[in-house]
Amino acid sequence: MAQADIFGHWSEGSITSVNLTGVAYGNGVFVAVGNNEVWTSKDAFSWSKSPSFVVNISLSAITFAEGVFVAVGTVTTPGYTPNIIITSVNGKDWQTTSSTGDGPWKYVTFVNNQFVAFGGPSQGYSYKGAQSGYSASPDGYSWSDGNFEGVFYVGIVGVTYANGSFFTATSGSGFPATIYASPTLSQMGFSPAHTNSRPRATSTPAVMPAFLGEAGSFAGTLSGFANGRGTLVAVGAAGLITTSVDEVGNWTTAASGTANTLEAVTYANGYFVSVGADGAVVTSSDGITWTYRNSKTKNLLQGVAYGKSHFVAVGLAGTVVISSDESAPVITKQPTALTVKKGATAVFTVTASGNPAPTYAWQRNNKILANGGNIKGITTAKLTLTKVTSANAGSYRVVVSNAIGTATSSAVKLTVK
Repeated sequence: MAQADIFGHWSEGSITSVNLTGVAYGNGVFVAVGNNEVWTSKDAFSWSKSPSFVVNISLSAITFAEGVFVAVGTVTTPGYTPNIIITSVNGKDWQTTSSTGDGPWKYVTFVNNQFVAFGGPSQGYSYKGAQSGYSASPDGYSWSDGNFEGVFYVGIVGVTYANGSFFTATSGSGFPATIYASPTLSQMGFSPAHTNSRPRATSTPAVMPAFLGEAGSFAGTLSGFANGRGTLVAVGAAGLITTSVDEVGNWTTAASGTANTLEAVTYANGYFVSVGADGAVVTSSDGITWTYRNSKTKNLLQGVAYGKSHFVAVGLAGTVVISSDESAPVITKQPTALTVKKGATAVFTVTASGNPAPTYAWQRNNKILANGGNIKGITTAKLTLTKVTSANAGSYRVVVSNAIGTATSSAVKLTVK
C-alpha cells in the first residue's frame, strides 16, 4: 500500500491581525509568536492568545528544546533595554531570562546541546561592533554572550551543527551570501591559510573568514539553515536552496520549484520543509529533490514547525497554514452494469480511497436511495438489492464524499429480465 502524502492537503486561516514570525512545538502544544503577541494551540487548529506582556515586545523567533520554549525579540517600549530573551514551559507563562548582550537577537535555535540566540546588528569598525555576536545557554535560563570572532559586517541568519562542526549562514549588504564552518562558535570564520583583506580592528588576527562552497555563486541572500539525514540545507532569496550531503562544505544548488524568497526551513518527521514569500511551501525527503506545495495562501510565511502529525507554518496578518495527509476521495474501481432475472440478487460495488475515510450515497436515476424493502447498503461501498423486480431497473451511481471533497462514480444500468 502506498504511503500517504502528509502534504496532500493544507488548511489555511488567520488567528490575529498581527504578523506572526515564528512557531515551535513542544510539551504537547504549538506556540506562535509575533509583535507583542503569543498564541498557543494543542491541535494546530484552535488557538488561544497568551496573557499580554508588561512591556511591548516584538518577538522575531521561537524554538523548543530541553522542555522549554525560548523566544527572542526587541522591547519597543521607551526606557527599556531593547534586548530580550524570554523562556516558558507552556507558552502562556513567560519569564525574562536575558536582557543583555549585543542583540536584540533575531533568531534562536538549539544546536549541540545549547540554545543559541543570534542575528543581532553587526556594524562599524570597532573590534566588537564589526563582529556578529550571540548568546548561548544550556537550559534556556542562564545565558552567556560571545562573538563570532571571524565574521565581520554581515548578519548571521542560520546556525546548525553537524559532524563535529558548527555551520553558520550569513548575509550582508555588499558581501556575498556565505556559509562558514568552525569547531566552536567563537572561532567562526577563522582560517589560518588566508590573509584578511577586509577592514578590521588591529587586535583581530590577520585572517580571513573561510567559506564552504562557492559563496559568490549564491544569488541574493541566505535566510535559514536546517540539518537532517546527513544533509545540510540553506535557503534564501529567489527560491535559493543549496545543500551539502557530506557535511564538509561541498555545496550544490537544488531546484526548489519556486522563484519566491524562502524565509525559513526545518527538518522533522523525515522531511525538509521550507516556507517563504507568496505562501511558498516546498518539501523534500532528501534535501536534493523538492516539491512545491499549495499552501492555500499568498501571504508571506516566516516560520514552520512540526507536531501532532502536522507541519504548521505562520506568517503575515496572523496566517496559519496546516498540512495533513488528508485527501479528497478517488474512485479506483467503478461499479459495473448488471443484468439479472426477476427475483435474483443484484450487487453493485465501488472501490474508493480518501482521508478521512469517505462516506457513500447510492442513487437510482439521480435520486438518493433509502434503505428498506429489498435495498440495503446505500451508505456503504456495496449496494445490495434482493428479489429484484422491474421497479428496481434503472441507472445507478454512487457519490463518495469526505471533508476534503467529493467524487461521483459512473452511472451504470441495472436491467431486470
